[in-house]
Amino acid sequence: MVCLPTIDVVLLMTPYMKRLVLFIVSISSVVQSGLVPQKFIHGSIKKAFVVPDAYTQAPDYGIEIWFGNHQVEYGNHLWIENLKEKPTHINWVHNKKDRFTLIMSGLDAPSSDDPHDREALYWMVGNILETNIEDGEHWAPYVQPWPLQGAGPHRVIFTIYKQYRGRKINFKEKKLGHRIIGDERKNFSTRKFGERYSLGAPWAANFFDLFDNSSYPPWANINN
Repeated sequence: MVCLPTIDVVLLMTPYMKRLVLFIVSISSVVQSGLVPQKFIHGSIKKAFVVPDAYTQAPDYGIEIWFGNHQVEYGNHLWIENLKEKPTHINWVHNKKDRFTLIMSGLDAPSSDDPHDREALYWMVGNILETNIEDGEHWAPYVQPWPLQGAGPHRVIFTIYKQYRGRKINFKEKKLGHRIIGDERKNFSTRKFGERYSLGAPWAANFFDLFDNSSYPPWANINN
């Protein structure tokens, strides 16, 4: 969060300092709205090998995502305990009457050394009008990611696809229940999903590295 000077202080500033404050305010607004510089998005996604592991082309826009007080910031670290509930805030660049599909998936399932379950599907919502996720069609309800204990960082990506001309899509996928990482959530492909519905390149994305700092709870079963 950027701490800005009071009006009294601004009035005493030189013209140069006033311009500097306006610049800082504008940059802060851009970051908070998801308008992260395209070069930074492309670089972060490629550096983390999200291209080619999930996409053939990096998106041009970012996504602003918060899990309570914890923000997703293009490869930062989050812990399992931060992800008990779905994000409390998500925003991305959009126009009125645009429709989108949101996908949250894991690229290193069950581990980065042996990702034979790539991708693990944690959340999918389609036909989202603008950014009204709750009013979209929930095909895969949110489940808390849970990588193998001690398996190292687990890349979790959020992908936004923009639907053609704001049209609704008649998805053919089976609606999933609230399971941890059952077989129906394994080996999902964000790229193939986009190709199946002619969605083009991803519209926006963000990601983080997930670390396990606890043992498995008794109800976690990744084999069924």
